[in-house]
Amino acid sequence: MVGIAQASGISLPVTAGAIISGVYFGDKLSPLSDTTNLSSSMAGADLFVHIRYLLSTTLPAFMIALVFFLALSFMSTPEVNTAQLELLASELNEKFRISAYLILPMFGLIGLAVLRMPPLPAIAVSIVIGVLIGLIFQSPEAGQGGQRIFGYWNIVATGYHTDSGSAAVQALLSRGGMESMLSTVWLIISAMFFSAMMDRSGCLAKIVQTVIGLMRKDRHIFLGAGVTALAGNIVAADQYLSIVLSTRMYVDEVQARRFQPEMLSRTAEDFGTVTSALVPWNTCGAFMSATLGVATFSYLPFCVFNIVSPVIAAFYISTGLAIRQRPEADALKRSVSETELSPR
Repeated sequence: MVGIAQASGISLPVTAGAIISGVYFGDKLSPLSDTTNLSSSMAGADLFVHIRYLLSTTLPAFMIALVFFLALSFMSTPEVNTAQLELLASELNEKFRISAYLILPMFGLIGLAVLRMPPLPAIAVSIVIGVLIGLIFQSPEAGQGGQRIFGYWNIVATGYHTDSGSAAVQALLSRGGMESMLSTVWLIISAMFFSAMMDRSGCLAKIVQTVIGLMRKDRHIFLGAGVTALAGNIVAADQYLSIVLSTRMYVDEVQARRFQPEMLSRTAEDFGTVTSALVPWNTCGAFMSATLGVATFSYLPFCVFNIVSPVIAAFYISTGLAIRQRPEADALKRSVSETELSPR
């Protein structure tokens, strides 16, 4: 999509914002997503109940993003470089075999998700399918046998390289590999060390205790969890720590106040998962910027889904909409109400 945007004269920050909005929409609702599994397990919620409950905030946010980008599409008049697009298509057809079988890994992943296979084995199977398809069908110039395998190993290590008459096409195709991600990996490692120090020193726990003391209503516990998730992304610079902190530190309070656990897991996703890509020094923000080639602060205003999701979640919490409590809590409320209304 970035390559098509470059050839079509479309704004790269807008394109990156649309890509990230769609990516996180799918990430939140996928049973194979690591963050979806992590947030539900840490909060003690059933995975598929958690996903169903996410729909109340995720679908409205996605529809708002869809309307925004649809309106932007009608308003913009990009100068399409037809020659550039034709050159790109020609290069792709020349260098790669493009056919329907290339989507087999995706269908394999979806099928395994429907069968409720655990995420890591399912992803591993789809990777193996993709590797086999690549080895069998792609890059005929790579040679045969061991030479082909060695050629693919070089691509994995240093990325794919091709010569092209167009600088834009060459920049699009000549990239990737583990080597290109080392700067992001170093940032991730640094963020993990920093987040561990914040956790083990008790600094984050102290912040959470202060936040809990400011809450006036029971349901405001989720605003506190949301603020913690946001702070985790900004201060600890890691999406996973953000989710772990915002669930582990509030799970006892949520149980004590008799709320359903999916309330907490949804809050961790609405405030923690989606905002991680908006922080430049966060591992997710660094990855998105490196992968798409667009600075985080440049694409941030156009990540409509990521911005709107926590706003909708905060509105629900403040107004009491889509708040789920345990059945015994509802029964207790009715009993107290009947006692107050009964004649003495």
